[in-house]
Amino acid sequence: MTWQVRAGELGRGIAAGLLAIGLAVTASGCFSSEGSSEERAALCPDSAAATRGAGAAPAGLALLGENHLVRISLRRGRVEAERRLPSGGLTETGTGAPLVRLPGQLLVQPRNSGPVAVLTRRAPAGRDEVMAVDPVTLEIRCRYSLERGVLYRGIAVGSSGRIYAYGYREGGDEKKAAAVLTTLEPGRRPRLMSMTVRPADSDWWPYWGTVSSDERHVVLSYHGSTSGADFLDAVGDRFRRSPCARRGFLCVGEVHGAIEPYGAGFLAADGQGLIEVRLNGRVDVLPVKPGDVHLMDFVLDAPRGLAYVSSCGNRPEIQRLDLAKMRVTEVPSGHFCGMPLAVYDDRFLIIGASRVNAPDVTEPPTGPLRVLDLRHPGPGIPVRLSGTPQDAIAIGTDG
Repeated sequence: MTWQVRAGELGRGIAAGLLAIGLAVTASGCFSSEGSSEERAALCPDSAAATRGAGAAPAGLALLGENHLVRISLRRGRVEAERRLPSGGLTETGTGAPLVRLPGQLLVQPRNSGPVAVLTRRAPAGRDEVMAVDPVTLEIRCRYSLERGVLYRGIAVGSSGRIYAYGYREGGDEKKAAAVLTTLEPGRRPRLMSMTVRPADSDWWPYWGTVSSDERHVVLSYHGSTSGADFLDAVGDRFRRSPCARRGFLCVGEVHGAIEPYGAGFLAADGQGLIEVRLNGRVDVLPVKPGDVHLMDFVLDAPRGLAYVSSCGNRPEIQRLDLAKMRVTEVPSGHFCGMPLAVYDDRFLIIGASRVNAPDVTEPPTGPLRVLDLRHPGPGIPVRLSGTPQDAIAIGTDG
């Protein structure tokens, strides 16, 4: 999803009296995969280095199955560059394996518009990694190994450049897993710190994670027999779970799906539509009513205050919510609906979509990539690539 969705502000203030959770500190290496030793010294620690001209025209980066990374033109849907990133293959065992294979937050472009952070899953062959990839050439500038034994679901990047990776560690019972949050301080001497957010007493599989603009708060949502979201509060280099979360109960039980920071709290999917959750616990239902969809995903353009969801049913459409006016407008999407992945300038919407052949679609199908032009309603332009989309972001400044 585009960095625009992460440009909101979570605000301040979760009550005191928090339960401390220990942090395990491990070492991580950053190394360049290409170029001379002199280039490695410049590229690896300098996260702002990237090919100039990345924003000359609206484009998108998409990660497909098997770590296939592509750059596409949003105006034409053409592939401008592609690269297959190193991969050890996804795990095929454990009840959490299907969740890891679902599309998620795997691509993030920090606010400095430098290299794009890409989560590559290498388990079970090795440790998952975060790679810094040039958004134009798709060359790997730097790579960081994450915690061993953790299957990571997604990443977020804070305003400081700190990387937040969330996933799970399998327990003794294959139906149980511990939720894990890892923070990575990139640079010449990277620091990797991990904490167990939830012990392996249930299937604590994180579905989504986000961080506030001031990096004082992190929110994790879950999917499985567990649902809802946990608030985490920063205390120095550590995080503590909010006191409103107790054993067997989460801070915000209404959350079911993706979450993004916005205003004095965050927006989230609840399975049927969207909700706004404030840090004081207030939950407001937003006027989005997608048809025939178990809604777990959406795209947010926080600077413009616009949220986008895909509606299936007899008349597939994109529903665009103006958060200031609380008004919904519909943009027909032909016979296609699916999972919104990224938006550019309230103009182009990247979506993993499939053709709707029946009115009783209950899950948003994630099919091949399509680029919808929101100014010209219709099915948009297909991207001629095989593979299931895992994530996408929009880049460029010329709308």
